[in-house]
Amino acid sequence: MARLSESPIGAFRQNIRKATSLTHLQFAIDDLLNTGGEQTVGYFLQKLDDFYKQILGISFMELVKSQEPTLDLEIQKKIDSIPNEERDAKATVAIESFKPILNMITVGLEEIELIRTKILNEQAVVLAVTALEVYSGDATASAVELNEFIEKRFYLEIKKEFGYDHLAGSQYNGRKALGSMVASLYRFYDMESLSNHFGKLLGSDLLPYDSPERRNLQTMIDYRNLITHQAGIVDQDFVTKTGYTGKKGEAVELNRAMVESWLKLVEDLAQKIDTSIRSLAEH
Repeated sequence: MARLSESPIGAFRQNIRKATSLTHLQFAIDDLLNTGGEQTVGYFLQKLDDFYKQILGISFMELVKSQEPTLDLEIQKKIDSIPNEERDAKATVAIESFKPILNMITVGLEEIELIRTKILNEQAVVLAVTALEVYSGDATASAVELNEFIEKRFYLEIKKEFGYDHLAGSQYNGRKALGSMVASLYRFYDMESLSNHFGKLLGSDLLPYDSPERRNLQTMIDYRNLITHQAGIVDQDFVTKTGYTGKKGEAVELNRAMVESWLKLVEDLAQKIDTSIRSLAEH
């Protein structure tokens, strides 16, 4: 059985966890803005209520409400102790001093809306594609470095390309240099190059031409490229490649379900690569 370092898949899983957390955060912000937090804060408060009921026999909200009459009386006493003219003057000063804060809140809300509708999902896609790109290279390098019989699958490429720079770049570790060189031979963002590379590495086609996985990964990469190179603004090239039906010249639409399906796709592909390499045997 082939050997493979645990580092590539471990780093990949951490990065996918980060990408997934962005989609979860997007959901939480949506819930807070659209429902007042029924499925996030509301869920937590319900569990807190249950906890208080178990311990005290009274819910958390009932406990809070039981304090309200006392608090209302104390607040009213403080208000009544301030003369009307003084109260009006303080109110005028307070309103003026609060205007810059109000402006900051307005800007903050606009930024939250931008994050909620665009940034979190977009960055989840970018992070996930990058994670798969890095994992593919690191897994290739590790497989070639640790297994001579896998190295031999790339004999012609190594014979043609390998040189002093590769060796020096790997601090004169020959096997590490071979792994790094082979990992640099293919183009991740070229689906044909990616498929051919892993076909040779694994001895089987990872991404068959007509497979849903290949089509979906290509679409995910097209979205990633639009986000990183065009700030997510739809152009004709993107429409031609993906069949996107939204408006050109506007920000591309991404929904949580789409992003989560792509995260699962790259997670499954990385696991498939890891399992396939480890199952290889020298013939």
